[in-house]
Amino acid sequence: MQRTVYSAAIALLCGACSGFPSQGAPVVAANDLLVAVGDDWRGTLTYRDYSPPHGDVTLQVEARVKAVADGLSISLHYPCEPGADGISELLLTESGRVFDGEAVISRVRSGDTLEIVTEAACEDDDRPATCRHVYTLAPKQLGWRKLVQFAGDGEAVRRNEYTFSR
Repeated sequence: MQRTVYSAAIALLCGACSGFPSQGAPVVAANDLLVAVGDDWRGTLTYRDYSPPHGDVTLQVEARVKAVADGLSISLHYPCEPGADGISELLLTESGRVFDGEAVISRVRSGDTLEIVTEAACEDDDRPATCRHVYTLAPKQLGWRKLVQFAGDGEAVRRNEYTFSR
């Protein structure tokens, strides 16, 4: 009996360390993202300039968000920089535990606002780092920001941030 309990405890601990998501891991559903769908988003992109003096640059931006299978398609238009216009897709895996290619580490709903946080190893400014994305979705508010924590550094740096309203 004692040996069975001991074996079960080891199996449980090994499973927790195996890298597989636990039953309580945050899950995002495709329906969670639908609040962002619409053509009338107006806002800004603020990003940290890679060249000295590394100050913030802010651009006006407009967004059109469409639902696609398992995610969103976002068309960005920069009125003062039309050459920067583009489309990107933020896709969700079937399990709901990976969003835009990164593990979902947090999903918090507060009223009608949903915050999704993802994280992955990355490279930024030619240095190894951990990238964290924070997505905010609400009927009148949409945004996402990229935070970068360089290997060996204590504090994360905001690399860029989109904020929209309608």
